[in-house]
Order: sequence, then C-alpha cells, then structure tokens
Amino acid sequence: MTATEVQEVLGTIPAPSFEVVRWVVDTGTDATGHDAVWVWAVVDGPLPPAGEIMRLEDTVQEALRVRSSSTTPWVYLRPRLVTEN
Repeated sequence: MTATEVQEVLGTIPAPSFEVVRWVVDTGTDATGHDAVWVWAVVDGPLPPAGEIMRLEDTVQEALRVRSSSTTPWVYLRPRLVTEN
C-alpha cells in the first residue's frame, strides 16, 4: 500500500476526538521485515491522551484492512505537535 493510498484512507475515517491539522505518512518495512505504515497525526494544541491515540490507531488499522486487497500493513500511529515540524 502506497503513502498516497494511506492518505486517501485517512480522508475517509471518522474524525477523532481531537483536531488533526495534517497527516504525515511513510511506508516501508518494520524491524520484523513486515509491511508497515507510519502515521503521524499532527495536532495543534495539547497531545491527546494515550487512549485516544490507541483508538485512532485501531480505526486506521481497520480502515486499511478493509481497503487493502493483500496483507494489511501494520500501523504505527504517533501524535506530533505542530511546533515539532
């Protein structure tokens, strides 16, 4: 799955409980050699609680699973403050 395809999927998921200013996506293989997607949710404000991030990660993983015609890549989702860029 390409970064562009992941971006398209991110555009279809329900909005999280916190505002995401933009998504940053990278694809490749993780340390285990499996397909992976790294998604940074860039937020402007305080970082959301860990539970909110975990729910969003599950939502993204499920959306990618539904969209993917092959093995779904593992999703690593992390919040990032606008000021970190």
